[in-house]
Amino acid sequence: MLNLQFVESDSSSGRTNGAMPTVRTKGADATRDQGKTCRRFWRFGLALALLLAILLPGRWMEQARTTDNKLPFGHDLLPSYTAGALIRQGNAQGMYHRAAMETFEAHTIDSAKLGMEKRYGAWLNPPFFAWVFVPLSVLRYRTALWLFVCLNAVLLCASILLLRKMLVLDARRS
Repeated sequence: MLNLQFVESDSSSGRTNGAMPTVRTKGADATRDQGKTCRRFWRFGLALALLLAILLPGRWMEQARTTDNKLPFGHDLLPSYTAGALIRQGNAQGMYHRAAMETFEAHTIDSAKLGMEKRYGAWLNPPFFAWVFVPLSVLRYRTALWLFVCLNAVLLCASILLLRKMLVLDARRS
């Protein structure tokens, strides 16, 4: 879309206000807005990288000081992993029974050495959604967790790239 701006000439150029107006495009403004958007994304990315560079080594040093080697995250995957494992074992109805979920989750917490209490995490999603987690339930919990985290990181990067493209296109249109 071509944006045109009509500018009336001034009297110093020898033309009067009734003269033919000159036409100017807004291409430079769109390029400048696109540059601002790119700079904002780079600043956000650098700030995020700096934050991670500060927080992650501290977390790793804290874990190195402890001797229990318990995993401090991954609790939100546990009900999904359990539901996928119950489907794989042929007990699809078990994902909605408290006793079956609680027993399997307690066993997983012990075997994966998770740093959490043995509480019951209910499966609150529709049954067909558990099929997504059946392939992960074949793996040990820690391996499945790292694969899940890596997949989420890839999806986060893809969504940021898509958002960037959408914002740049929006800046070009306006």
